[in-house]
Amino acid sequence: MLRFLKRAVLVLLVALVLIVLPSAWLRGFTPHEGPLPTLTYTPTPDTLGDAYQQGLALAAQQPLEALPQLEEVMLSDHPQAQQARLLARAIQAARLADNQAYLYTATAQALAALGHWDLAQQALLQAVLADPDYAEAWAYLGEARYQNGAEPWEALQRALQLNPRSVAVQLFHALYQQRLGNFPQADSHFAFAAQLDPENPAIYVQWGQGAMLAGDPLAARQHFEQAAALTPNDPQVWLALARYSLDSELYVEQLGLPAAMEAHRLAGSQPEVLVLLGRAYVLKGDRAVGLRFLQQAVRADAGYAPAHLYLGLFYLADEEIAAALAAFNQVIDLAAGSPEAVWARELILQYSQ
Repeated sequence: MLRFLKRAVLVLLVALVLIVLPSAWLRGFTPHEGPLPTLTYTPTPDTLGDAYQQGLALAAQQPLEALPQLEEVMLSDHPQAQQARLLARAIQAARLADNQAYLYTATAQALAALGHWDLAQQALLQAVLADPDYAEAWAYLGEARYQNGAEPWEALQRALQLNPRSVAVQLFHALYQQRLGNFPQADSHFAFAAQLDPENPAIYVQWGQGAMLAGDPLAARQHFEQAAALTPNDPQVWLALARYSLDSELYVEQLGLPAAMEAHRLAGSQPEVLVLLGRAYVLKGDRAVGLRFLQQAVRADAGYAPAHLYLGLFYLADEEIAAALAAFNQVIDLAAGSPEAVWARELILQYSQ
């Protein structure tokens, strides 16, 4: 069980999974007999949205008390049902460990995956209060502080002092050094993490990403190939490779496109896979093929916000402004408050003037 829990804490380091949200349907209008009434605007109460917000706030302080609100939303067709489901499942799984510090840490991971780093930091503060010697909680607290614009070093150092043989602690230190551009120091932490858990593909994925940032594509390829060799039939590894290559626009032909194609072979036509293939072909210069994959992603799941976002970016590059703005508005409707929606809103403001 302890090994399982330690593995669980590493989930955040591979990549944060993008959220799939259901479509919102337009209300119909019923026929009206007699004179037409004067139109007035009355906002419709969003009781499920309120319950979701209450669940978020409670999750950071009292995770188990958040479950009733989250379960009410996750069993509905509300646009935030999938987000509520992710958070509720993380809490439900973590409660089985009967460890308060782990419960708060796992809840913080889920909150971070949803982009709520402020709430994640609150949960992690509760974790280190519950167990001041829980090194992984301190390591995640360092990352939360960084994401919230604060200095992470003190929390990271505390984690390292408590348990230098924690894989998560070593990886967060590697990430910290990587951000500072101290790539040799980052490599030493990655190497130690690999010694501690040599069959963990997440370590090699992170190490490969660091090597790409350091400008060492040969080392990056070796690390990525090691990750794939450990779990050759795991599409998540190939998705991680493709996602990183495309987000950074590094080695798209050598790594990004082949990884996306392998993920497609293993996972089929899932919307995320189709979006990655579309992005890869666009970056490669084959825009016609890229457009087909992006359109397939929208057809495969009309509620998948990133598909609309990248389709909108495609239209924007072709100066089809009206089509791009329509796609960006769809992103906001589907995933309000998400990083994709923030990006879409900025583009709307920029190109609708």
